[in-house]
Amino acid sequence: MENSDRVKRDEFRRRLKEEWKLLWRERFDDRIRAEGVAVRDYTLLFMDRGFVIFAARDAKAPSFSEIVEFWASQVAFMLLTLLWADGANLFELS
Repeated sequence: MENSDRVKRDEFRRRLKEEWKLLWRERFDDRIRAEGVAVRDYTLLFMDRGFVIFAARDAKAPSFSEIVEFWASQVAFMLLTLLWADGANLFELS
């Protein structure tokens, strides 16, 4: 079971990396405003079409590591929620 979980986690991380690469490769470069803009929705990255992913001034570029950390915390939260829903005592898990 642990091996299958690792395979799923690795597959999900690979999909995240693929979307990340597509986001940067497919972006629209607006030369007048000096911005890079997402051309479509990237749901795994929480980016909507038109989101400014790069700008010359006052814009924070998205961080792949922050997105991975968010997804990791969501998986951990869902696991704890499922264990709690099954009646497991979270303080006695080893």
